[in-house]
Amino acid sequence: MLGRDNELPINVFDMTRRGNIQRVVCGEAVGTRIVKDNLGTRFSPE
Repeated sequence: MLGRDNELPINVFDMTRRGNIQRVVCGEAVGTRIVKDNLGTRFSPE
């Protein structure tokens, strides 16, 4: 998987909700962020 192999965080959010894409691009906490750290892969609700 591209995200896992390159250790990229993944944001999971509702794209159908007005303004969410812009909020994610601007760095706001929307939905759930999936990250890999020294503890392994974990889900980080924002």
